Amino acid sequence: MPFTTGILLFDEAEELDFVGPLEVFGMARQEGDRVVTIAEKSDPVRANLGLRVVPDHTIADAPPLDVLVVIVASLVVATLAPLYPSLQAARLEPVTAIRYE
Repeated sequence: MPFTTGILLFDEAEELDFVGPLEVFGMARQEGDRVVTIAEKSDPVRANLGLRVVPDHTIADAPPLDVLVVIVASLVVATLAPLYPSLQAARLEPVTAIRYE
């Protein structure tokens, strides 16, 4: 039975946080399996270091998924950075930045 894995992309995500899972799931796939990228819109997503990625699907037109990879660390950093300027300046993990502020 084919297996479909989706990787959710969003602006300012760390490149390795989505490229790593894309590589792992892509290498592990078997005949008929798919790994797709998904974003809110069809526009290119700009990652943290400037890499632009055109998603395969939007949230609205994504195929049925067996697995959805959500980049939690990047999402936490993107959400908390405006609240904790040192987090953005130091590029620290959220827990480290909050603990030492």
